[in-house]
Amino acid sequence: MARQQISAQPRAAMGKKVKRLRREGLIPGVVYGPAVEGVQPVAVTAKDFERIYLHAGTATLLDLVVDGGAPRPVLIHEVQHDELRRKLTHVDFLAPDMRAEITLTVPLQLTGESPAVQEGGILTELVTELQVRCLPDRIPHALEVDLGLLTEIGAQLTAGQLTMPAGVTLISPEDELLAKIDAPQVVVEPEGEEEEGAPTPVAAETEPEPEPEG
Repeated sequence: MARQQISAQPRAAMGKKVKRLRREGLIPGVVYGPAVEGVQPVAVTAKDFERIYLHAGTATLLDLVVDGGAPRPVLIHEVQHDELRRKLTHVDFLAPDMRAEITLTVPLQLTGESPAVQEGGILTELVTELQVRCLPDRIPHALEVDLGLLTEIGAQLTAGQLTMPAGVTLISPEDELLAKIDAPQVVVEPEGEEEEGAPTPVAAETEPEPEPEG
C-alpha cells in the first residue's frame, strides 16, 4: 500500500522570523533522526498538514517530499500548538532507520459490541494507547480492541489479551487494564419521604370542651 505524501520546502527563516511564515499559511518544522544528517529546517502548508495529521496522527509512516526531491519516510514525532488560538505552530518529523526497530505509542481502536453492555453493563475505557516495538514499515495505524470479549458484568480486558499484528511486539505491561464492564448503578429512594404531589394530612377539627358550671 502506497504511503501518503506530504510536501515541504526548505526553510531559511529562524527565530522570530517564522511568524511571517505562519502569516503566509505555513508551519515551520524540522526533520531529524537516524536517516538524516543533522537537523533540516522545513516548512509545510498548514492546511495540507492539518488534514494529513488528523488522519495519520503520530503512528503512521508518511513520505516527506522536500522541494520536489525523493520521498523520505518519516513519522510526525511531535507538534506544538498555540494555546490561545489552538493552531499548530511547529512540527517535528522523525526520519527513522527503516532497518531498525523503534518503540512508539499506538492508539487503540474499539471494535465490535460487548454482550454485557447489551444487558445493561457500563463500559469504561481506561487506556487509549499502548507502547509497541517494530520496524517502521510494520507500524500499525491502531491496535484493535475487540469488545466482544467482554461478555459479562465485571469482565475486564488487558493489554495481553490483544492480538498483535505480525512483526509487532507489545512493550506496555500485559496486565495493563484497557477496559472493563461495571454493573449499572441502582438509585434507591430514601424511606420516609412523602411522594411528590401527595396531599398533606390535616388534623381533624374537635369541638371545644364545655367549661364546668359554678
